[in-house]
Amino acid sequence: RDTFAQILLYPVIINLSKEEHNTIIECKDILYKAGYEIDDFDQGRVIVRAAPHYLDETEITDSVIELASYLMDNKNHTLSEKADNILHTTACRAAIKGGNISSTQELIALVQMLEDNPGLRYCPHGRPISTTIKKRDIEKQFGRIQ
Repeated sequence: RDTFAQILLYPVIINLSKEEHNTIIECKDILYKAGYEIDDFDQGRVIVRAAPHYLDETEITDSVIELASYLMDNKNHTLSEKADNILHTTACRAAIKGGNISSTQELIALVQMLEDNPGLRYCPHGRPISTTIKKRDIEKQFGRIQ
């Protein structure tokens, strides 16, 4: 079992179109390497028995559907490109989103991780994860200086 995977206490059954279903079943080995354990269930449905541990349980269905769409649209991509996109998509779904409420401990751990890894500057899709605000800019916003 991959270290990314966590066995689900309650497996998730997902309804898919025929093409999505076939694509997921054809690509289940690559999905397994990314932490998903997915099997054919019946009549266009799959059962997810394990998912990446950092993915919120509420994101599993949407994540699998999004991955099916990507895999259908990019059948000609190499196995490496598919694997990269699967990991990027899953990581993005698991990311802290605007409006999420985080505990003080989570925020401290996040800042510590960023300080310990100065090379982490962008999300998997290339957007910056932080920015520097100069003291002068803050003072300007509050009318302290011109």
